[in-house]
Amino acid sequence: WNLADSDWPKFRRDNLGTGRWPSYQIDANASPAGSGTIAGAGVHNEGATATLTASASTGYTFSNWSGDSNETNGTITLAATQHRSVTAHFTLNSYTLTATGGTGGSVSGAGVFNYGTVAAISATPDTGYSFKDWTGDGIAELNASNTTVLITQDRNVTATFTIDQHTLIASGGAFGSVSGDGIFDWNSSAPILATPNTGYSFTGWIGTGITNPSDANTTILMTEDRNISTTFLINTYTLIASPADGGNVSSSASHEHGTQATVTATPLTGY
Repeated sequence: WNLADSDWPKFRRDNLGTGRWPSYQIDANASPAGSGTIAGAGVHNEGATATLTASASTGYTFSNWSGDSNETNGTITLAATQHRSVTAHFTLNSYTLTATGGTGGSVSGAGVFNYGTVAAISATPDTGYSFKDWTGDGIAELNASNTTVLITQDRNVTATFTIDQHTLIASGGAFGSVSGDGIFDWNSSAPILATPNTGYSFTGWIGTGITNPSDANTTILMTEDRNISTTFLINTYTLIASPADGGNVSSSASHEHGTQATVTATPLTGY
């Protein structure tokens, strides 16, 4: 046979005379365990070229080889000239969690987390606001102010808050009317108006949060449910009877609106 030196490994028999080609084990491991797989390891004939390819598991990224190779490429080649051993190193991916809140509150929990982490997030409403819900992916409970997010990629979550609303009930007596009932946003100023019937007067408001309780036309600060009232007082009038010379006139001095006043005139002697 006319063989070149480069062909020799393909034809050389082992020195035991078994008829088998000399071969070598190429070992490959992933670190940490479960972080990836390596294709191409095993027994290779002497002189053959082994191609090893490292593939990262979900959530990991290939980093580098160690052992009989220090390459940083995911695919390497090794000559089967002896037993060889390599380790493929993978790193756990990290992702950014962005948590924001709209008007009316604050949120916590943003940060950088490893793949597979269950990150806690919390929404805290300001005074006068209530938490409504979360929007975003990977959130365990959208309607819970304190919940978690599964980190498998970059996440962006937002908390929504709604302003509280409060009920205003305004009532008056039988001798006038009041206006201002309704539902109002927290911390708003609700107008209230008391209008007495003819012959009656406004006496003042009873309740809390009223800007000017003695003013029939005023406002009330709605920081909670409010129940206010007013009463109306009948007007009284003074009757002054002034007789001319020659007699006397008598009558009660004070009279309520709408009443009949009795006036008595008594002449003097000679009149």
